[in-house]
Order: sequence, then C-alpha cells, then structure tokens
Amino acid sequence: MTIIIKTNDRYQDNSDNREVVLRVLNIKQTHMESMVVYDSNYGNTKTLAEVIAQVLGCDAHSVKDISDVDVSNLRLLVVGSPINAWRPTAAIRDFLDKLHLDNTVKAAAFDTRIRTFISGDAAKRIGKGLQDVGANLIVKPEGFYVMDNEGPFEDGEMQRAMDWANDILAAVQSASSDAA
Repeated sequence: MTIIIKTNDRYQDNSDNREVVLRVLNIKQTHMESMVVYDSNYGNTKTLAEVIAQVLGCDAHSVKDISDVDVSNLRLLVVGSPINAWRPTAAIRDFLDKLHLDNTVKAAAFDTRIRTFISGDAAKRIGKGLQDVGANLIVKPEGFYVMDNEGPFEDGEMQRAMDWANDILAAVQSASSDAA
C-alpha cells in the first residue's frame, strides 16, 4: 500500500533540480495523535520532516518552536536531526532529555547526513534516546543523504523518505491490529 498525502506540493529531490510531485494515491486514517519533531540547520531536515509528516497525515514541528509537549494523547512520535559532531543537534538532545513517554507511544528516528566514512549516526542515537524515555521504536532508525551541508538531496532520497514513512504507517497499523 502506498500512502502519499497532498497534491501539488513540490520538493527538490536531487542535484539536477528535478521536483517530486506528491499525489494522493490511497489515504487510510490512522486515528491517532502523531507528530514529527525536527531540527534543521540548512532546511534539509525540515524538508524531510514535512514530507514524512504529510505521509503520516500529521504536522511537522521545529524543535525550536516547542516549549512544552503535551504527550497525553500522543501515539506516534517521529524525531529527526541533521548530524552535528557525529550526533543529533543539542536542541534535539535537550528535547529528548525533557520527554517522558510510555511504551504505548510508537516512535521512529531519522537524520540527514553527508556520505563520508566518519559522518556519525544521529538517527541511531535519537532512536536510543526515544527508547530511553519509554517510547516503542517501531522501525529501524534511518539516515538520508545530502550532497553537501546545504543540500541538495542525493538522487532518490526523497522517495526513500516517503517509503520509510509508509513503513512507519504499516508498522503502526500492524501494531494496532495486533492489539485489537
């Protein structure tokens, strides 16, 4: 099942400035409170967060705009960050440090990175941070590649992000079916 939400939104996908146009293919309600939280230095992580949020049918929020998070109705939390000194940004680390969840909250983590042999893995650290505060990680943390600090994304990364978000939806729906 492919779930891509919104029509006529355009996102730059690769270095030749090709645009990806999202089209509504099939929408299935998840009946849950979902949120994507991100930090972004050059806009790459923000762009991915917005694409992931559209697939999930929720909003993306900059961690810098969040002062208090009401997690009482939260069922899915996705957190993303660029790699900063081999780890998530300080703002994302602070956000995770203040968070308290229970294991009914499903979670996923992603990062944006440059393809080097020593880039680090912020997504894995975010995933561990989410588990440490009680969330249930439902998909493997994922890294998405940009060509340079300021982008653009490597070929195919935007589509890979949409596919990963669809994997999150499938995992949420599977977990909901198992619980029923």
